Amino acid sequence: MPINGISVGRDVVINFSDGGGSITTNRIKMFSSKQKTSNRETASLDGINRHINIPMGWEGNFEMERTSSVIDNYFANVEQIYYSGQNVPTITITETITEADGSVSQYQYVGVVMTLEQAGDWKADEYVTQKVNFSAQQRIPQQ
Repeated sequence: MPINGISVGRDVVINFSDGGGSITTNRIKMFSSKQKTSNRETASLDGINRHINIPMGWEGNFEMERTSSVIDNYFANVEQIYYSGQNVPTITITETITEADGSVSQYQYVGVVMTLEQAGDWKADEYVTQKVNFSAQQRIPQQ
């Protein structure tokens, strides 16, 4: 729900899926992404410098309150697949945004690999926050 025509943190829903179905996460507190590019430049004999940006995927991170072992189990399973010599599958992240005019924008991050940056700090009477980094091949708008 946008407020006064401006997107706020409640305007987005993040879903994760792998080849086997949805990866259920609860209480995502923060989601961030940015495009990666390879910036190139050339100096021509005509005296004009030209620049290009080649898309190189996306990267980002998210934080969630630990409400179950889902994320821990996901990463333990990825390790098990790797060490057993199997192909480690990528996942897809779907980002759904409610726009200020009521329309919905949706983007899929495909070919995603994730890293468990922080499994959580366990302190008396404190929330345990887990942090995950990701890299994606591409961010595709859905129609």
